Amino acid sequence: MKLLITSLIAFVFYSNAFAQCLQADYSFNGNANDGSGNNLHCITQNGVALTSNRFNNTNSAYQFDGIDDRIEFPVDFDFPIRTWSMWFYADTITAVPSVIMDNDHNNIQFGQTEIVLGEIQGVKNLNFLLGANAFTTQINEKQWYHIALVREPTGSSFYLDGCLVFAGTDTSNDHSIDGFFTPALGTGRLQNQFFYKGKLDDIKVYNCALTQNDISVLADSMCFSVALHENLNKEEFLVYPNPTLGNVIVNVKQESLLKLYNNIGQIIFKKEIPIGKTEIMIEMNGIYFVVLESDGKIFGNKTIVKH
Repeated sequence: MKLLITSLIAFVFYSNAFAQCLQADYSFNGNANDGSGNNLHCITQNGVALTSNRFNNTNSAYQFDGIDDRIEFPVDFDFPIRTWSMWFYADTITAVPSVIMDNDHNNIQFGQTEIVLGEIQGVKNLNFLLGANAFTTQINEKQWYHIALVREPTGSSFYLDGCLVFAGTDTSNDHSIDGFFTPALGTGRLQNQFFYKGKLDDIKVYNCALTQNDISVLADSMCFSVALHENLNKEEFLVYPNPTLGNVIVNVKQESLLKLYNNIGQIIFKKEIPIGKTEIMIEMNGIYFVVLESDGKIFGNKTIVKH
């Protein structure tokens, strides 16, 4: 079995079952309209402008000026089970908090949702808040990040670039005693302070709890860990030659799910492969990670391609 991966085409096979619970999809391609088919279009305020996205495509993301720009949603998406997914690029993070997204008012039934940036003693932080669950992690300015927040009746989970960074229990459904009844991007719940300066793109809202695999698809990423390499068993999984001129041979003793990642963790290929040898032809130089999943086990190996 031979598979070709070119510099222009990545063959990716995803299970998009989670798309069935997509409630709103804001790709920001030329406007702030909802692409899910539910017609939940956003309203842009105070001159928030279209700009380039993480792929440098023009008019494909929104730029917020940090002064008064905001985007308003038409409904509050107050689902008992929900997932928010989005990409952001912060121009500046200061000691004065700036809010990427805020959904918080006194009629919220299933807990507030907030994403806030701030600086403490020179450290740039990203802060998640869902109900009573809160988490802070360090990030950088002027860098694209994918974030996802998952709310369930018993707790919340936060993800950064496809990696789970927090999971906690919470049944309190905490919220504030004031605030607008619809969420906004780029400002706090009163929509008159804590303005965000940076870009936002590809915002999706689901009325289900996405899994880590689902979120990895949205983030185009995977978390590599020491455990991945500790599970390597050369009797079951062989990858050769290494380094290679472009042809990578994977030899497995049981049917497996093959995934190929580049050196920044983006998935570029995914396919079920049979027992025996599968040859992958890679036309771009670089460092790649070959990962196989079978019977609940994960095997991984780094491969260098140099033509």
